[in-house]
Amino acid sequence: MKEQIVEQYPIISSFHKGINQELDEQIIGLGEATRIENCFIDDGNLSLGKGYVKFNEYNLPDGNKRLMNFYKDNDAVILVAVGDSIYKLNEAGTAYEVISSGYSNNDFNFVNYQIDLDEVTILTNGVDNVVVFDGTTFRDLKHDGRSSDDSTDNKAPKGKYIELHKERLWISGDTEYPNRLYFSRDFDIDDWTYPVDEMSANRHGGFIDIPTWDGGVIIGMKSLFDDVVVFKNKNVFRVFGTYPGNYNIIQVFDTVEGKILDNTIASLENTAIWTSTEGIHIFNGVNTASVSDKVKKYFNMLNKEYAHKAVATIHKRKYILSIPTGTSTENNMIIEYDLKSNAFTIKYGVNASSFLSIGDELLFTNTDNNIFKYGIGNTYDGNPIDSVWESGIIHFGEQNARKILNRIYFTAKGTGKIRITCTSERKTVVKEIELTDTFEFYRHRMRNKGRLMKFKIENIDGCDFTIKQPQFMFDFDYD
Repeated sequence: MKEQIVEQYPIISSFHKGINQELDEQIIGLGEATRIENCFIDDGNLSLGKGYVKFNEYNLPDGNKRLMNFYKDNDAVILVAVGDSIYKLNEAGTAYEVISSGYSNNDFNFVNYQIDLDEVTILTNGVDNVVVFDGTTFRDLKHDGRSSDDSTDNKAPKGKYIELHKERLWISGDTEYPNRLYFSRDFDIDDWTYPVDEMSANRHGGFIDIPTWDGGVIIGMKSLFDDVVVFKNKNVFRVFGTYPGNYNIIQVFDTVEGKILDNTIASLENTAIWTSTEGIHIFNGVNTASVSDKVKKYFNMLNKEYAHKAVATIHKRKYILSIPTGTSTENNMIIEYDLKSNAFTIKYGVNASSFLSIGDELLFTNTDNNIFKYGIGNTYDGNPIDSVWESGIIHFGEQNARKILNRIYFTAKGTGKIRITCTSERKTVVKEIELTDTFEFYRHRMRNKGRLMKFKIENIDGCDFTIKQPQFMFDFDYD
């Protein structure tokens, strides 16, 4: 039978769909990838992933740090907990100074609040007394002494986790009562009096016990919709109701294996998102779903022995998760999940142990002595960024045809060379192309043959680049 040769020009119209490791690499679409590392794809083009730079040059002590903030007249003041102290930049902007010290640990959680007309930040670490910072001084969260008996139940708890909901301050993570969720009186964070009768149930503070029989304890909480979402090691619960007299509890998630990682819990509008040792999960107020199958090969690299070091935040509608992988004892890989487009990308070369999102800026720290701005610049604090995008195995819906690659076409700009690789079951061919600093149309001969094709695009020596809609000239040989 005579061969029929048909010329075709398949095109990657957009890169924005991100990584898809959920399906076999022969099934995923032409615009999806099995690998995206240190790339930016949000606008549909393929570009160098943004790096990070120092927030300032003023050194902090070495060691793990926790970033927090205090607001005064809508201006944010950065607070940093290191060792047994809390630091802030002095008024002259020349160095970090200690503003409070003597703490048992620096593993703080915080919320911003307003008492009358005074803006405050409330901080807790699970061991020391909960403290309130007004921009100048720190004081212990107190109780007002209004108790209906002589018990000590009106003392403010020493919890590790803190949240605001319906004008009440909620605290959990009490080592003595690890299944207990405390709440203050509404509009009075210093009233933790436990009511002793139904008549006073809604006039003071109180607590809710959330027992489970798997050894789990409360490890976090978020205010979501009209509920408080409470996280335990293996379970998630909704606490709903408008006042203490009608609070109810319902379980919305449980993990058969593994555990939830407390510093990965984040929320945006009506969505809570967290990471367990099994994957990344989303709760929309009604249903819980796992979303990390698209990056399952990357996620399976998690070093579970050090998974407790994982941290996450939400910034510009992206869930940004920093985890330790392989044999690393520190966080060394970031998984970015775009909640709007449902797309994943990966970043290597970033060690982030604490995040803080403030306006348009995302700050992070690690054991080094600086604070860094994330997603800025074309290097990792001066070190080049190596980017790679890799397609699945492509047959263009024509498995019965032998493909003959002749040319590649694309529009691009950059500051150096990129490398394009085409691999078939027969051979691998590589083309290196020098880019200019303005967008130009490129047309290059690239020869390969086979029924299955795979493409890879990389930058060389960390060069900046942007590629738009690469297109391929094929002859399809139907034999």
